[in-house]
Amino acid sequence: MRPVAELSDQELRIESDRLIQGDGEPDQARFQQVVTERRRRLTARVRAGDYNVEGVHHADGRDPEQGLGARSGHQAREAALRTIDRYRSDDRLSAAAADNVDRLLRGPDEGFGLDANYIAAAGEPAYERAFAKLLRHGSGAALHMTAEEQQAVQRINPVENTRAALTIGSGSGGGFAVPIGIDPTVNLSSNGAINPIRELAEVRTMSTRELRLVSSDGVVAQYQAEATEAVDNAPVLAQPILIAQRATSFIPFSFELDQDWPSIAAELGRLISDSKDVLEATKFLLGAGAGSNEPVGILAVGTAGALTTTQRVTSAGAVAIGDVYALKQALGQIRFAASATWALNPTRLDAVYRLTPSGSTTEPQIMTDRNGPLLGRPTAEWSTMATVLTTGSKWALYGDFKQGYVIGDRLGLSLEIIPHLFGAANRYPTGQRGAYAIWRKDGRVKVPNALRYGETS
Repeated sequence: MRPVAELSDQELRIESDRLIQGDGEPDQARFQQVVTERRRRLTARVRAGDYNVEGVHHADGRDPEQGLGARSGHQAREAALRTIDRYRSDDRLSAAAADNVDRLLRGPDEGFGLDANYIAAAGEPAYERAFAKLLRHGSGAALHMTAEEQQAVQRINPVENTRAALTIGSGSGGGFAVPIGIDPTVNLSSNGAINPIRELAEVRTMSTRELRLVSSDGVVAQYQAEATEAVDNAPVLAQPILIAQRATSFIPFSFELDQDWPSIAAELGRLISDSKDVLEATKFLLGAGAGSNEPVGILAVGTAGALTTTQRVTSAGAVAIGDVYALKQALGQIRFAASATWALNPTRLDAVYRLTPSGSTTEPQIMTDRNGPLLGRPTAEWSTMATVLTTGSKWALYGDFKQGYVIGDRLGLSLEIIPHLFGAANRYPTGQRGAYAIWRKDGRVKVPNALRYGETS
């Protein structure tokens, strides 16, 4: 019998079908070798950017390891789109969140349906009901589930396992997928902090551990005389790489709270979303990067993937009216200035608004009202930016954030249920459970020259 590594892709598919459909006791060791090799090849191709490949599916749409009727790529996508439409019609998904997931389903995942199968399974109403019982009853939840709810859990578990096995750098294993109606990686929200970055920056949903992008400051063009040789206008290309970093949140809750709070599942989703937003408000601004298991913050100057001192505009001491003009004019390039936005702490924006009071005879007003544009460009409040001005304070950001910064969200949030928490004194149970949430994301500057920041000296 030929070694598995020597078989072609077609021979591997034939071999897996033979092992499943053959008579007698199946050769489990051989089957595992075949599946492992197919996974390895698929993962290598996805990592190399080749998405025109067949996933680990049979012609009838079944995954050889699942045995639960997993859909083929096209079938999974149609089922996932119906799920998104249902949640959207019920106003449980915003239009922005639905569009974001729709873009993912029409992208690289379309060929083999990993994330589409996940969305379809995690979006089933029966699974949402089952999830609430998993929170309440822990390991004994199956005793309280209907047959339909048990089947919904059985459908999503292998889908989660396959996503982890076929993608690079899998996240937590063994946890329950959060229903998409309360999943903060699907529902893009802003609750616990004034955090505009998701509205301003480019947001990409990731199917794998890494997302490789190509960026450029742009190209130039020129007019030329007849029959003259073309000019080389090749742009300088950069390749930002997003690497999904793990974020966690642990929420203990008492048995009494669980029994008396019917909507605990939805509230846990809200609390996790709130903690996620507060964390992002800081880390997308000042995060230290992959070496610290964090996203790269826009203003983590000196860190690869952040702005550099080249984009800095300094002001001496207190910010004056001329510093505001200087920061705007420093962007310069029309391609970025036309879509530029200001980002400041609310307190700092108050101070800027007061630089030219109404009725000033020395300077025109730079803001017609507190909520209006600043020097003709929109403003956004960011609560984790500097308030007090000391040496080195980065008091404002200005530029085209959509071109300048990118956020990558790894689709799906896993929730581990810790059935009993124990006290510190005698290690006896405290009558509490714990919800341990794990999700993954990254962020970094992709075109530094699209942004400028003001700093006091």
